[in-house]
Amino acid sequence: MKLRKCSSLLTAERVIAELQNSEQIDNICDKSITASIECYQNGREHGFILWAFWATNKEGKLISFLNNKAYYICQHRNSDSIRIYKGKYSMQSISDDAYSNSKTFDFNEFVEAATWIAEDIQKEYLSELNKKK
Repeated sequence: MKLRKCSSLLTAERVIAELQNSEQIDNICDKSITASIECYQNGREHGFILWAFWATNKEGKLISFLNNKAYYICQHRNSDSIRIYKGKYSMQSISDDAYSNSKTFDFNEFVEAATWIAEDIQKEYLSELNKKK
């Protein structure tokens, strides 16, 4: 039997692979940052949600950041472009504020999409560390 994944899910998997296995990303994000991942579906968009971010600070203390925020990664429903939504976390679907806050990349810009996510997560992480000072 052959199984075929929908193109939106395949696109999201490619971005996730770049986030997990890229030296470039390792140079952007603090290596202690961890996120949860789950699937989501919004009509023809199928992808992944990155959420529940935490990291270990220099003192070894576990801190959470981007509380109740998420990145939704998919292929746009009306094109081949990569779409990243950022907003309030919503279990297995997309929140209204995330739907209105998106960034689009060309179909083959998996590295660029992953880099944008990593840079944004790192920025949020550093902002949280500065709040704790």
